Amino acid sequence: MPIFETSSDSTSLVSSNGMVPHYRPLLSIATSSGNPLATDFFPPQALYSLAYLEAAACKLSTWPRNFAQRMPNLRHINLNYNFLEDLTGLSGLQGLRKLSLIGARLGETGSREIISDLRGLGTLESVDIRSVARICCQTLKQLLTISKLR
Repeated sequence: MPIFETSSDSTSLVSSNGMVPHYRPLLSIATSSGNPLATDFFPPQALYSLAYLEAAACKLSTWPRNFAQRMPNLRHINLNYNFLEDLTGLSGLQGLRKLSLIGARLGETGSREIISDLRGLGTLESVDIRSVARICCQTLKQLLTISKLR
């Protein structure tokens, strides 16, 4: 059963069963780490207030349909230890600042595709790619050329 935490500035969801109720349009923080998630995990309507998503070790292998359109205001995503094929689901997240992919397995995606997917994120400031198998030294050098990354 999901547990909602509310404070004066945000509403968050801590899910222990991988379910997000379809009636929470004001959700600003969602955490579901360690719980397997299906691609239909998120409701069909947009979650405009969602700014932080933590879905580490959730056995994600594909992006939910219309991911960026459903959560257009995400600022920070933690997708550590998932099995995503690529990073195309990030396309369209114009406000994304922090991306964590520690230990992620990026399918057959090559370094060139990873860089291409990240270049389209103009506001990206931080990418944590420790222990990502498909990342090589050349990719790291190319990441440093993306102006705002530190």
